Parts: sequence; structure tokens; C-alpha cells
Amino acid sequence: DLTSPIAGFRSFFRVFHSVWEQLGATIAGSMLLFAGMTLYALLLLLLSRFSLGYLSSVVLFVVLYVGVFAPIFATGVSYYFRILLDKPVTFTEAIVSTSLSIKSVFALALCQIAIPCLLVLVTVIWHLWTGLGVMILWLLTFQLSFFWIIGWIFQWPLLVAGEIGIIKSNDGSQPGLKELLRNSYVIYLKSWGYSGALWLSLAIFTTACVFSGVGLAMFWGWSMAAISARAGYDQLIQHGFITPMAEDLDASTDIPWRMKDLA
Repeated sequence: DLTSPIAGFRSFFRVFHSVWEQLGATIAGSMLLFAGMTLYALLLLLLSRFSLGYLSSVVLFVVLYVGVFAPIFATGVSYYFRILLDKPVTFTEAIVSTSLSIKSVFALALCQIAIPCLLVLVTVIWHLWTGLGVMILWLLTFQLSFFWIIGWIFQWPLLVAGEIGIIKSNDGSQPGLKELLRNSYVIYLKSWGYSGALWLSLAIFTTACVFSGVGLAMFWGWSMAAISARAGYDQLIQHGFITPMAEDLDASTDIPWRMKDLA
């Protein structure tokens, strides 16, 4: 059963077999993401000298997330997802694949970052105008942001699966952004134990990488992409979209789930 917490923890540890086998690509992709993070830190330092305020740093983060972080991360998910499908591609081919669907990547990244930006805006409002109503609004926005971010881990592999043709809309076309977002949360609600265990593992792994320093620069970025790819792969097996490989034959595939059923 690929919806249980045990399955989530198991998938987390199984990811590192792929990461180790593709160590060169993992380091290269992670270093690119870390370079983007470093660029953001340097630009923040530059902005602080001009006293442009907090909102300018938020705008800068949105630009870098959509234009830099998201494409690099999407490339990693595509790279590892195709390995799980036993259709591996080279690092360059993964980059080309992402570039061909760059509009979808940008659109998804903008949707992902929209609600957290709303939370930042409400936080600024709360700082300027204190009161019970603003506090309640902040709490509601915080809960919405928390739920919104939880679905991110499934959205990138669903995007890749739609591009490959594993999942389709009712008319046989590639699923649109609305369908992708909706189904990522359907997956989460149907496998909340799996998702919770995976996010807990991600939090521990991220903490370890941050404190190690080297791990954050060389392994964290594309290891997260590999975990996202594995999460999407597992749930597409669970819902009957992918025939499991030999090592996944213990997965349950008897639960009917199709894009048209969720329309």
C-alpha cells in the first residue's frame, strides 16, 4: 500500500539509490540550485544597502524562484522520473525537455508561489495594523499556505507525467494547470499518511544538509527533486497509471483513478 506512512519512509530511503548511481548529475544540479540561492543572498545584501524594504526582497525571490529555481528543480524531477520509468536521459536531454515545456514550468511556479506571497502581504499588513481581524486573517492565510505547499511535492512529477503522456485530460490532451493542481491535492488527501511521512523525512534531511553546509550545496537540491519524482511515481503506481517495475511489485494498483474521474 503506497498510501501508508511506512511506504513514505521507505520511498525516502529508496531515493538515495538513484541519487548515488547518478551522483555526478545530482551534484551538478544541486550546485546550480545552490548558486541561485547564493545569488539571491548577494542581491539581498545589495538591496539592503539601498534600503528598498522587505517587499523588494519578496519580489526578487519570486523572480528567482520562477526564473531560476523552478526550471532547475523541474529538470531534476524530469531526470529522475524518467530513470524510475526505466527511460533514462542524459543531463543535457533533461535540460532540453524542460526548455520545451518552459511555459508550463513558469506557470506552475507562479501558482506555487502566489499563496506564500499572500501570506507575506498579510504579515506586513498585520505589522502595520494590529487587531483581532488581521490576526484571524493571518492565521487563515498561514493554514492555506501550509496546505498549499504540501502539494508541491506531487505537482512537478505530475507535470512531467503529463508531458510524457502518462496522464491525459478527458479529450486526450496534456492536462492543464488547473487539473494538475487539483489532482496533486487529491493525491495528497488520498495518501496523507505517505505524504506526512515523506515531508517529515524531508524536514530532517534538509536540517542535516543545512548544518553540514557541504550537503546543502552539493546534494540537497536535486536530492529533493529525486524525492519528488519518487513520490509522484509511487502515487501514479498506486492509482494505476504506471505498471510497477520488479522492485515495486508489492505496490497496490487496484484503486481506480483517472483524470476524468476527478474532473
